[in-house]
Parts: sequence; structure tokens; C-alpha cells
Amino acid sequence: PVTLASGKSLAGFATGTISMPNTASDVATSGTGAISLTTATNVTMLSGSSLTTVDGALTVNANQQVTPTAGNFNGVNVNAATIQSTGTGIATVNGKGGTSGGGQQGVLVISGAIIRGGNAAGITTSVNGTGGAATGPTNLGVVVTNGSASITSIGGNVSVIGIAGSGTGGDHHGVRVFNAASISAGSSGTV
Repeated sequence: PVTLASGKSLAGFATGTISMPNTASDVATSGTGAISLTTATNVTMLSGSSLTTVDGALTVNANQQVTPTAGNFNGVNVNAATIQSTGTGIATVNGKGGTSGGGQQGVLVISGAIIRGGNAAGITTSVNGTGGAATGPTNLGVVVTNGSASITSIGGNVSVIGIAGSGTGGDHHGVRVFNAASISAGSSGTV
């Protein structure tokens, strides 16, 4: 785990996969410290990993460049992991799926994973996903599924925008929420 001193920020840039594979893959800031991760391919967060800010911005960008990266991947895969701002910070996640086969999700939140923004006026949780322009079916923008997975906030507003991908076989949708998952806002926030 990596915890930065109060007010200190972390910015990471990559062309390939940013991988956070386990419970030791935790990055946290405090105070107004921010976290920003940007890659030309994908971000994979697996069981127990986390990104946490308090009042600082938390931003994850995957495959957002003008010419998308080719390949078989979900843009941002949050699997039993956590992306959160615990104070007034804004959590923003932007992902675009790959181009090979089917199931190229822009943002996948699965198996109890949480994306949660803070408690402040306006939007504190923003999730934008674009399904891949791929060759198979089920290229979805944003998918929230299984084990109480959720996109939510402590108290701010929540924005979720999904753009369906393309490919043979159909079943391309912007946003899909199922199997006990949810999109909500805490306190007086709205979705």
C-alpha cells in the first residue's frame, strides 16, 4: 500500500495496462491530495485493491485518446475493488473498451466493487463509459453487476453516462445494472 503525506498528489501515465491486482494494491492520499491515473489502454483493479482520496480529486482515464487502442479489454475493470473519495473529493472514471471480440465494456463495476464520490454540492461521482467498436456482441458503455456492486456518493450528485459500442451479434447498450447492483446517491444527492 502507498499512502501519501497530507496534501500530496499522485499522477500516473501509461501506454499499457495499469494493473492493481490484490489487497496490497492500495493508493491513498489525504487532505486535498489528488490521484490521477491515465493510460492509452486499460485499468484493471482486482479484489481488495483501492484508490482513495479525501478532499482531492480522484480521476481514472482509460483509452480516451482520439485513436482508441486496439485489443481485447474493458476500459476500466473494477472487480471487487474500490475507487472512492471520503470527504468532498470528486471521483471521475472514464473508460473505453477494446476492439477485439465481444464484451468490450467501457467501465465494468463487478462483484461488490464500489465507485463512490464525496459529499459536496454538485456532481461528486462521474462515470463515463463507451463500449468498444469491436467484432462481437455485448459491447456496453457502463456495466454494474453482481454482489452489491455500486456507483454512488456520500452526498453529492451522481452522473453515469454510457455509450453503446458496436459489433456483430447486437446487445449493445449504454448502461446496464443487474444482479443486485445499484446506481444511487447518498444523503440529498441525486442521480
